[in-house]
Amino acid sequence: MTQYTNGTITITNGSATVTGTGTAWLANLSPGALLTVSEDDPVGVVVAVTADGSLTLETPWPGASYTNTAYEAVPDC
Repeated sequence: MTQYTNGTITITNGSATVTGTGTAWLANLSPGALLTVSEDDPVGVVVAVTADGSLTLETPWPGASYTNTAYEAVPDC
């Protein structure tokens, strides 16, 4: 599967909202995509892509908080 990694994200522990900078999520991600920051963090499931730089996870992010960090997303197949 191809991973989408353009831009950076800000994600906060306990929040289901993810903010992207330099991302183009509307054209590249959809509900069902999997998102993670590192192999030590959990995987979040995207339920809504609301803008090129905003998406919502299925459940609040249980991992560490990050600001303007690299990420990996696997689009829903």
